[in-house]
Amino acid sequence: MKMKVTTFRIKNPKFEALGNPVYGARKAIYDVPTLPAYAIIDSRLEMIDWVHNDIGYSPPRYELLENTVSTPATLTHDFGDSSGILTIYHNGIKDYELLFPHVEMSSLRTRLGQFAEEADKAFESQSWISYCLMVGSVVEGLLYNQLGDKNFFNLITAAHEGGIITDEEFTLMDNIRKTRNKIHAGKHEESIANRTTALELSTVYDKFIKRNW
Repeated sequence: MKMKVTTFRIKNPKFEALGNPVYGARKAIYDVPTLPAYAIIDSRLEMIDWVHNDIGYSPPRYELLENTVSTPATLTHDFGDSSGILTIYHNGIKDYELLFPHVEMSSLRTRLGQFAEEADKAFESQSWISYCLMVGSVVEGLLYNQLGDKNFFNLITAAHEGGIITDEEFTLMDNIRKTRNKIHAGKHEESIANRTTALELSTVYDKFIKRNW
């Protein structure tokens, strides 16, 4: 099995006392809602404005626990940039439903997990049309959960008007919507999603999955 790499941008921590509160030490706790979905082998945390010394970057101490990352708080958290990048090395997704912890409807969460798993399989086999169709279904489900019962076009339009997706993302999503309508034999002369479309979509999809809804 080939090891995979996924990164998360962490920011806006919560704080808890570290050890005896008399000494004022604290730990910063960052939420990473989808972290439990991954079969993690190893990880690395890089914080903005962390300690640099004569031999280079000195990585912070940290702990992964369920859906959080915790690290000792420093003055940077109070007066500077307290964001960072968590990189995980993993064997893949162990439970695709865990990619959607914010979706309260269990049946929708299950369906999105099924679509996400099919999307991964399609990407790995370079089945670009299938990948686009499955990702489109995941995105539609996420927007449905956020914006209510509308058709795909109305969902992406409302998301665009509400600032949830950018102009570029709206155009890409609309192309995917049109691709879903081109599966009919009578539209065989029209162009359809290809490798380029799928790879462009993959970057948007990655952001959607990691978005803090």
